Amino acid sequence: TAKEKARIIGEQLWHHRKISKYLEQEREATGGVWEITAGLIKKVRIADDMGWRCPYTKQLYGLPQILRGDVDREHIIPRSKRPTDALHALVLTFSDINRMKGARTAMQFIEDTANNDRTLAPKQFRELVNKLKKRNGPSKDDEQRCTKRKIALLTRDYEPRGKAKEKVADNESVDGFTEGSLTQTSHLNKLAAQQTKSWFAGKLGNDAQLPKIIQLSGSVTAATRRSWNLFGTLEAVHPEVCGKNKTEIREITHLHHALDAIVIGLSVEYFPRDGRLWSLLSKRAIQNPAEQKYMETRLGGRISFSVKGEWRIESLRDSIVSQIVQRLKEKRVVRHNPKTMRGLRIQQNVWRIEGEDPDDPSKMLIRMKPRNEDNIKVPKQKSERKSKLFGSSPNSTEGKLKKLKGALIVEDNYGVALDPEPKVIPYQQVWKQIEELKKQNGGKPVRILRNGDVIRVRSGKKYPGVWRIHSIKDANMGLLLDMASPEVVRAGNGVVGAKMNVLLKTLIRDGLELLDLDYSFHEA
Repeated sequence: TAKEKARIIGEQLWHHRKISKYLEQEREATGGVWEITAGLIKKVRIADDMGWRCPYTKQLYGLPQILRGDVDREHIIPRSKRPTDALHALVLTFSDINRMKGARTAMQFIEDTANNDRTLAPKQFRELVNKLKKRNGPSKDDEQRCTKRKIALLTRDYEPRGKAKEKVADNESVDGFTEGSLTQTSHLNKLAAQQTKSWFAGKLGNDAQLPKIIQLSGSVTAATRRSWNLFGTLEAVHPEVCGKNKTEIREITHLHHALDAIVIGLSVEYFPRDGRLWSLLSKRAIQNPAEQKYMETRLGGRISFSVKGEWRIESLRDSIVSQIVQRLKEKRVVRHNPKTMRGLRIQQNVWRIEGEDPDDPSKMLIRMKPRNEDNIKVPKQKSERKSKLFGSSPNSTEGKLKKLKGALIVEDNYGVALDPEPKVIPYQQVWKQIEELKKQNGGKPVRILRNGDVIRVRSGKKYPGVWRIHSIKDANMGLLLDMASPEVVRAGNGVVGAKMNVLLKTLIRDGLELLDLDYSFHEA
């Protein structure tokens, strides 16, 4: 449910919000004028996990040293060998230690510098790592992050592509292909490239000249988007995203996908197709003079470097930025509803049917005795529409729920039939209902409005324009819709671009049309 999703997201963001609040308090207490950026939050989250201590020297540091740049992020396993910027892959250390470590794993570095006065001895290092506390946040992500970091710190010889023997939990290795990898863009890119190549080979034949499939790392597009500061174009279209991080933006508008697509297209067009160049672009800072020279040679005068080696690409022309804003304003967002009529969402708690509601013949009185927090059964009764009750009228007399005089509540409707007149289609034997409606409509196909559909309202003062349906409710006053501008993720009271509890009959009167759109937002 939406409530459960919000709880899960809240748990996953718990540590991020905790650190954000800490930084706000510190800035207020010290009268600081420094900006709280996503990068700073990330560094302080790592510092908090590590007890504000450098793992290689055991030396403590504080927020002032992070703000001054005395300590910075460091990849436990060199980024050239394991290209990830995930929190568990990083620690904070001092600049000179970072330079000393170079392209070695943490364990290799400690062993190679065993006689160095500045770094810990191997035994001391292992003791420090083993004593690192697990983050006991409300989400398992927090605990797993700390566990994965400990494994990485103790890994001497890095073995990519799933060969690592160390296990985190439930068949999950520090860097293998696991079920969780199916949510990682890098793995999805590889799978998508393989499928695309296979499709073209099957369509054109193996001997044909196949189009080149380009796999572009998410770290490259993230770096170019940051360098070009393209989030400003999204803010111009959807001001509500101003000051929000990407996780929060995902909960506001789908247009971040459109911006990502634009960045991918511009990156492929703007930069030479050079694997080494793209690998360097995925790094935040390039301090090696030879690598800087290579990037300057490939990009000419379009790239510059700071004293710390942080690179920056020249800004896009104003005309291109203006075009991006105009394209985003078109709000070309499409969601496909599955053609299948399966997918019944139903509550699993059985309610006992008491009888028909005397005040409303279309409803039934139902009751149950759920247990409260003290494990005591508390009677609960309510009136529910007959169309939402499952099991009370089975096809067979052998129905188990009918014998119990029980029913389950169906949470969603399949949709609303607009022909021959508006009628809710419950998520039960959908195909039979549609066949019956088709007969009532003189044998003509029935238009069905479902959650996720895009509609156009041709006239009227309140609702003209294009909308996406978020909810359909069967209320006493009639069929009510929650709808919003196509790019809005969630409709709700107070959400910009959303309209709540809109009468369907009002939209039909004003010329409601169902739109069948392709990905270019043209009517199919």
